[in-house]
Amino acid sequence: MVTTFLTLTLHAKGPNLINHPYPQHTLYTKDTIAPTNYPQATLDQQVISYYEQWKKEFLIALPQTKKSSYRIAFGKPGSKKASSTVSEGQGYGMIITVLMAGYDNDAQKTYDGLLRFVKENPSKKHNGLMAWRVNGTEVEGSAFDGDADIAYSLLMADKQWGSSGKVNYHLEAEILLENIYKSVIGPYSKLPMLGDWIDYDAKTHNQFSVRSSDLMLSNFYNFSKLDGRWNHVLNRSITVIKQLQDEHSPIAHLLPDFFISKDYKKYEPATKDFLEGPFDGAYYYNACRTPLRIGIYTLLHGDKNLSSRLQKLSLWLEKNSDSKIDKIHAGYYLSGKPLPHSSYEDTLFISTFGIAAMHSPTQQRWLNDIYERVYQKHINYYEDSVTLLSLLVMSGNYWD
Repeated sequence: MVTTFLTLTLHAKGPNLINHPYPQHTLYTKDTIAPTNYPQATLDQQVISYYEQWKKEFLIALPQTKKSSYRIAFGKPGSKKASSTVSEGQGYGMIITVLMAGYDNDAQKTYDGLLRFVKENPSKKHNGLMAWRVNGTEVEGSAFDGDADIAYSLLMADKQWGSSGKVNYHLEAEILLENIYKSVIGPYSKLPMLGDWIDYDAKTHNQFSVRSSDLMLSNFYNFSKLDGRWNHVLNRSITVIKQLQDEHSPIAHLLPDFFISKDYKKYEPATKDFLEGPFDGAYYYNACRTPLRIGIYTLLHGDKNLSSRLQKLSLWLEKNSDSKIDKIHAGYYLSGKPLPHSSYEDTLFISTFGIAAMHSPTQQRWLNDIYERVYQKHINYYEDSVTLLSLLVMSGNYWD
């Protein structure tokens, strides 16, 4: 039986404590580097500037009679997409808001409003998850990454503010994690399914068809501290990452947007038009988040093998790009060859490659060049949200 969708747990109001105020200057694992273009205080301020612009464009308050909800807009003000919100963006916003507490005096109020919006927009499956897209009309099913980041942010909120105030963040995380595990973790694969709309044993989209950016290692590591079942998800994810790189991208160490298994043992890149388009089996607009997902885990919790793979990816990229940021493409085949029509600049790809460069001590100049290119460039919701998370990591201000 699925627990009722995230009911706010109220407590007597406690002290407004901030346990990890921004900036944090987190000590990452040994043999990693950070940008040296600017002093630490300047890096901190540059992240603040980026955050303020991001809030101005994408954080939307929804006034109600007594309390306000907040959502992350899917597009810039005035655009058609601005009226929509996706659960992925809500998760990004909740993580970012926790990390910026201490600088932002309204962070907890904003976070609680973002959580309120999550609760107000459940999946049509009514299984305790959020609808993957909210646009005021059709009710959608869920998307794994949105719910997983929301749960992760709840654990971070508990560490930041504690759970003795108005919201018991820890209990909310436990409830949501139980719902996620029951609804969107493959019973045999032990990997994330795309969402609660997936039939785990269907012919095409099933528990063995996975989005690579859903392998959220640091999330799973923290989830496992509450529920040991997530250890299986973490370990299986790491195994699959290594297998895909070794067998399908041994030089570049890239991952495909989507991958599948036909024999329920080994995985391979999805074929074109598997779900979203002709590059579903390439390193494209989903997989570009994998250096960030893997890198957060290796920087905070350590894994020498995965760190080595990120280093190899970064060394390949610099060589492939002739040490010029302008030559970083917005998508690659797993062989390392650029995708057609990808020779344009996109901070979504560049910023996350910066996380890989942090694992390569010989690439200090390359990391500095990446940071210089992205720290003040704004494009749109998706690019800017992922770039802001990457800036938080590169500046040493990410923790979990």
